[in-house]
Amino acid sequence: MRSTSQPEAAGRSQARAGVRGVNGLIMKTTLLFLIGGLVLAGIGYVLFFKSNPLQVRAQKFLELPIPEGMSYVPDSIAERFIREYAETGTVRLDPELGELLEIVVMESPITDDALPNSEAAYMNESSLILRAILNEQAR
Repeated sequence: MRSTSQPEAAGRSQARAGVRGVNGLIMKTTLLFLIGGLVLAGIGYVLFFKSNPLQVRAQKFLELPIPEGMSYVPDSIAERFIREYAETGTVRLDPELGELLEIVVMESPITDDALPNSEAAYMNESSLILRAILNEQAR
């Protein structure tokens, strides 16, 4: 076995320290890129996939049970507007449909004394959602 001199041993020690320094730098750079990517992904999620409160409200409305005794018309014009908004977050309105939505909103009064889970409460929620959709479309 060959004995190494002190200068050789010191050189090897410095080389190992240099390799450890480079590996540490690579790890720190990788970690920095990983954190940056996570931050960008979070920002992207917030910007592109944040929930629309009106859309969530429309979805929940469509899940409500129909009040007992109510003269419910399946697939009504009002329900179609609310369903489209619940599914897409918007309602595509040409001039005629825009006018129809305005008429539906005008013909949908809001009752102040509606009891929870009543027909009046159901109709109020429908009217409020339709008004909000119309207001959003007007912007």
